[in-house]
Amino acid sequence: MTRPLVRAVFVVLVVATVAAFFTTQQLKGEFPLVIRFATKPAHFSPNGDHYRDTTEVGFDLSEPASVTFMVVDSEGSEVRRIVNERRLAGDAKHRFRWDGRDDDGNPVPDGTYRMRVVRRDESRVIDSSKEISVDRKPPRVTLLSANPSVVATGLPGETPSVQLRYRGPKNQAPEVRVFRTDDGKPHIVRRFRGGPNRGAVWDGQVSAGPDPSRSVTVPGTRRRRRARYRGRPSRGPARASRCAASPCAARCPP
Repeated sequence: MTRPLVRAVFVVLVVATVAAFFTTQQLKGEFPLVIRFATKPAHFSPNGDHYRDTTEVGFDLSEPASVTFMVVDSEGSEVRRIVNERRLAGDAKHRFRWDGRDDDGNPVPDGTYRMRVVRRDESRVIDSSKEISVDRKPPRVTLLSANPSVVATGLPGETPSVQLRYRGPKNQAPEVRVFRTDDGKPHIVRRFRGGPNRGAVWDGQVSAGPDPSRSVTVPGTRRRRRARYRGRPSRGPARASRCAASPCAARCPP
């Protein structure tokens, strides 16, 4: 009785192995459920400054399916469930907004995250190789120079142009802020965008138009460089003021 039982068990194991092999080969030959994952931007800083506070995440489905879509951390644990057992169209792109918060509404820690699609009716789990980086820490940026040292504002035919150079991460459109420093507490008088090569051009304008003040103070690495410019105020006597220009570090990803 023992030998027939052993033979029967052996036959069952062989059949199960062959069936599993053919099932695996069939799944390999099928078109993938998720054609690709997408995230834009891949690096974002959800710090409440209204710039890159969210990122667009999603995937392309090859066929209609009921799926769950979530963001997972570096250990594969669910952080934020964005879609829960929803039937989505096939041969289509599906995009959603993630604000850098978890399922409880709390900000997630800085780090690297991935995307996951789950199709429960087929017990399929697809993880993205594409990463999402959450980074709220501002990179270090140092203003190096402001040239020329003297420009004129408010004069007919004059077009001020101050070339600013900084050291720090490259960015396609870094934000530069100009602060007035001699009128009580330093405050921003102008914001504008720079170029992709760690530089920017300031035209001497503030939010209300050409600045009638006479000096601009630009902080350097170890000493202060002063770029003075002369002009005439539109009202009242001329008075000296100072402004400090600096690239905004908080919104410049590496």
